[in-house]
Parts: sequence; C-alpha cells; structure tokens
Amino acid sequence: MLSHPAGTFLVVMPSVDPICPEHGWMAHVFVHEAAHAVAAIDLGIHFANVSILPPGSWERRPDGRTMPGGVTMREEDPAEWVLTQPAGDLEFVIAGGVAEERALGHCLPASYDGDLRIWRVGMGATGQLSRSAIDDLVGESFTSVVRRTKVWVVENWIRIKSVVAALAGVDNLSQITFLEFSDDWVLTESEVRDLIG
Repeated sequence: MLSHPAGTFLVVMPSVDPICPEHGWMAHVFVHEAAHAVAAIDLGIHFANVSILPPGSWERRPDGRTMPGGVTMREEDPAEWVLTQPAGDLEFVIAGGVAEERALGHCLPASYDGDLRIWRVGMGATGQLSRSAIDDLVGESFTSVVRRTKVWVVENWIRIKSVVAALAGVDNLSQITFLEFSDDWVLTESEVRDLIG
C-alpha cells in the first residue's frame, strides 16, 4: 500500500472484483450508505456522519463481519432512536439495500443483515424474527414497509445520487470502481442536508 500526501491510498486490486464483478463492491457501498443518509434526513433521524472506509480501516464487528462504511448515529444504543418510530426506522435501515437493488439491479450478499440486526436490537428483540413478528413490532406488514421504501428510493434517486457523487467525488456510478482509496469519504448530517435541500 502506498501513501500519498493527499491522504489517498493506492491499493492493487484484482482486475475483476470478486464480490461484484459487474459493478464493483465500492459502487454498492456508496449507494447503500448514501441512501441511508438521505432516508435519515427525510425521517428526522439524526446522525453524526456517513462515511466509506478504505479496506485497511474497515471495522471488524463482534460477529466477524467487516463494515466498509456506515452512518454513524449520534446515539450508540439503537434503542435511543429505533423505538421512536419503528416503521420509519425500519424504512431507514432497509433503504440502503433497496437503493442498491434499484441502482445496480441487486445488492451485495448480506446487505440487509447488519442493518436489520441493528433495528431488531433497537426494538429489544434478540435473534432472527419471523415476518409476522416483524409485522407485530412495526404495527404493519413488513411487505408494505418494503413497498413504501422502494417507492421512496425511486422518488428520491436524484438526491441519493447527489450524496454518492459528493462522497465519492464522481459524476457517474461506473467511475466509483476506479477510485483510489481515500480517508476523505465522509459527510456530516448538515453537509448531506445542504446537498439534498
């Protein structure tokens, strides 16, 4: 890994991304996290920042998964924000995967898993939940929340793309595959709010 003065890192990557050969994993992560940030603003969920991390600084979770980016919430405990509006907060946590599917035709494996786990923890649930248990916690069907989130993503795609562009410094999703890694892929809540109006 070579360090450049501007804080970017040049990493030798395989010529074909083994995670998503069609789009590259980075395109998925930028779209996913940008959608979370825009959804948070629209739903009145406050956050500190949205960031994408270079591979060397991915966060390793207790379950062994690595986190290439995320929306850093102001409250560390999900119960501090999930319990305020369970259906809206569920829309927030699934917006990332739904946006990946809309923009790229599919989402990365396990794209929804960590986000849904955070929501479950915030709701006080442990372990996996059946669809009917989620319906009971939300107060409506999970299917209707997903449907509403899909409509929201389509209606707000331009706003989501503007956050992707600002985070990545590119105009087109296809350019993300060829980015040099940077430690500057961070936007605060107020910066996102200014971008999307």
